Amino acid sequence: MTFSPPTLHRAACLAGAAVALLFSQAPASAAEFEILDENPVVAGCLSDDVRSWSGTTYWMRTQCDPATARQPGTGTPEPLRAAAERYGWWFWNGEPRLGLDGALTLTETHEGAAWHSLHKGRVVRLSGRIEAGDAARLEALFRGNDLLHCFAEGHCPFGNVLSLDSPGGSLSEALMIARFVRDHQLPVLLEPGAVCESACAFIFFAGFTDYEGFFHSRRFADVTARLGLHRPELPLPEGVFAAEDVARIIALTDAVKTEAVRQFLAARVAMPVLRQMYDTPPEAMYHLSVPELESLATVFQGPVAETGPSRAGVLSLCAGRYQARMGDVHPDLLANLELRADSFVTWLRHGSFACYGTRGRDGRWLYGLCEDDGRGTCALITCANVFSDPESACAPLLDAADSAFYETVVNGDLGMALTEETGTLRHSLVRAALLAHADGALAEWDAQVIALPGWTEQAPVPVAYCGALDFRDPSIAVLIQSALNRAGFHVGAEDGLLGPRSFAQIRRAGRDLLGRELDLPNVALLAALGIEAPDRLLLCADGR
Repeated sequence: MTFSPPTLHRAACLAGAAVALLFSQAPASAAEFEILDENPVVAGCLSDDVRSWSGTTYWMRTQCDPATARQPGTGTPEPLRAAAERYGWWFWNGEPRLGLDGALTLTETHEGAAWHSLHKGRVVRLSGRIEAGDAARLEALFRGNDLLHCFAEGHCPFGNVLSLDSPGGSLSEALMIARFVRDHQLPVLLEPGAVCESACAFIFFAGFTDYEGFFHSRRFADVTARLGLHRPELPLPEGVFAAEDVARIIALTDAVKTEAVRQFLAARVAMPVLRQMYDTPPEAMYHLSVPELESLATVFQGPVAETGPSRAGVLSLCAGRYQARMGDVHPDLLANLELRADSFVTWLRHGSFACYGTRGRDGRWLYGLCEDDGRGTCALITCANVFSDPESACAPLLDAADSAFYETVVNGDLGMALTEETGTLRHSLVRAALLAHADGALAEWDAQVIALPGWTEQAPVPVAYCGALDFRDPSIAVLIQSALNRAGFHVGAEDGLLGPRSFAQIRRAGRDLLGRELDLPNVALLAALGIEAPDRLLLCADGR
């Protein structure tokens, strides 16, 4: 994103203060605005498979009807006006407001207003590069076509939708558009295949309400859309500038950056996302993972995984879910990641976070989570809780483990329980736990069993793990086992599955070749074992 300095007389009003923008530049192509005659969410039945930002599913029971997608003409569609009349709340003084009727929670009430807006509102698409004057043009389009649908000034729970597909452009102009979106609580949408990068992201973040201090996201995105961030920059033309001009440039830069951070915080964007933006140089672009996007928007998931996830997909899913809860990624989620033909699992060695999945009986994949924050019930822990029930699908497996898994889990250390079991038993437990829940055999336990999204089949490696060694990748594990055997550290079969014997020899090789005992293999050990150019095996190297 750039701070575009147009003509000398141009001013940008940021946070209520006028700041002069100094230098002229060559004319640029402005963004294009289009009032769509068809609602793309309804036409594509995008919301048939959705992960709601708020977690509520009350308003998602309505079946898609593409026949209602057509919206000829202009102005706020009548179905949206009718929804506002039906679900609005008229106060004693005659002023309409969004309110509670006792049947719905506060979250469901706000979600309903956003849901009706998304499906019944008219969609205006912003595409192309954002340049000076676009904020005024967009506001004029909304006002001139009767698209600002509000109960009162600053209270617009049932509104029309702004769709975004832009590579960014002028940050100062984008912030003014974001202010317009926020002032009128417009729902914002990233359609299938849309790209919203750089300054455009600030407009997307502005899609929310905070009526009477209650925050609710009005941001929607298709799983195939891309939201990109990087650190802002201020390109200046070559020349010699007077001291007062330099001072004004600095003041402008500080004002825009301050407003950008202020809007970030008001939009409740997680600090790790803000940190990632400032860690990404202007010439690069950081695209949010799907789990990161889900932390701030309702995401249309697309088809369920059938062919099976990739290792990068599992890592993106599990690390993303962990990051959404804890604010950071964890190296254990790569170090422990096991992906087999019909199941996967990864976990924290010390703690209660685990992420696991299996192919269902119908061929489609399911997954579950165990989380420290208590959200939902862990299917693996359910297995331990019904250990004493001989009819439980998990009981024979736990018997095989001599109750060790049960005892360790009951003592509150799921991570250690998974670490101490064999890989075969881990994956048997994963399959038994998830299939038992999917079959309804453990219906009294409200576990998280979720359809695995199709994007896990081709997701990229999360940026945070680039440069790490994925030594459990079977192709790399075989190289390590072969090199250990050749060097006299005998691990037995070179099967691509690193078990207790392999790790024992890795510790011994580290002690003998590097002078220190290793818990996990690293590049230095691979080089010492004679593996050629081990750096090429690191994630994100040579397209890995």
